[in-house]
Amino acid sequence: MSSFLRVLIIAATCALTTACASSVDPRTTMTPDQAAQLQPGQITVDVQVPDVRKTLPETLRTNLMNTLATCMTGSMPANINVRVDNYKEQNGAMTVLLGDHVTLVGLVTFTDAQSGRLLGEYRVSEVTAGAGVVGLAILADAENGLSKDFSGRICKEVFKS
Repeated sequence: MSSFLRVLIIAATCALTTACASSVDPRTTMTPDQAAQLQPGQITVDVQVPDVRKTLPETLRTNLMNTLATCMTGSMPANINVRVDNYKEQNGAMTVLLGDHVTLVGLVTFTDAQSGRLLGEYRVSEVTAGAGVVGLAILADAENGLSKDFSGRICKEVFKS
């Protein structure tokens, strides 16, 4: 088999071993002008899923704080609450044999820090799937990886940055 064909097969295999799916479903939307005025205020994370790592709320809160500070650059503080409704880590054996996925789904609510008025509410979903040894490595740190992707998705979809 030629080396070019071998590289092509390896590249195709790698491409097929991971996939991502994410979405933001607006419930109450902010206009671009409203979103541009906001800066992060207090950030809270409420996990509604049983049997998750005790570190998940703080990991997600830290990633939200760091990421949202880069896209919420206005002067009006908005409190942010994330209610985690679904969280799933990989099963290592299943990932290698058949493929698996990691999931973080939550309702993100923005409220005016002074008045408490609802500014926007969005359902955010982050899913990463993988298979084989490459998938095992990619899905290994689900808590941190999903938290970063979740936070980045908010910046990209809600604050268009």
